[in-house]
Amino acid sequence: MKELSLPPLSKELLDRLSESISKHLHLFPNKGLDESYKNRNIVSINYGYLKDIDSDINDELENIYSKYFNEPIVFGAGRMKNTNPETVAQVQPHVDGKEKRWTAINCYLKLGGDQVRTNFYTTELTGANSLPYEDVVLDESYVLDQNKWYSFDSQQYHGVDNVETERSLVLIMINYPNSMPYDDFILKYNNLIKQDVK
Repeated sequence: MKELSLPPLSKELLDRLSESISKHLHLFPNKGLDESYKNRNIVSINYGYLKDIDSDINDELENIYSKYFNEPIVFGAGRMKNTNPETVAQVQPHVDGKEKRWTAINCYLKLGGDQVRTNFYTTELTGANSLPYEDVVLDESYVLDQNKWYSFDSQQYHGVDNVETERSLVLIMINYPNSMPYDDFILKYNNLIKQDVK
């Protein structure tokens, strides 16, 4: 996982974007205490295209960030919420859709708690969009900061733990509607790599 040198959002833009996502990006019902995930509390979650959520902010972000990329970019937004305050919530191990996103470029607006962790897993299984926890082995785990840009290989199984409240993000899909493999992104946009996340 890499931290990028893309500029952070202004506080005014971050606040407007957070408010707009919370207001307009409606959540799918969570899986609650789903047996297939060992009775874990799975977040309510949804993703959407930012142009459909708030076209004005989408245009502002395009004006700020498009100059850093040689390919077309599309902005998305994500929102996840713990709807059971008695325990922390998780996003189960998963990979992103191959037709849209091989390289994740995310900026977190609301963290969802002080110790929310983004986890990466190894597994011998392939082909599934998501896997039960017993089929994966934890490989790396990070606590990420608000309003910094990060990139990672979204075709490696990953998930989120310890969500206490609500977590939201804005994301960049590069070379949309085609996907750019993560290794290609690292080579082509090495100038945007600030440092490895520790």
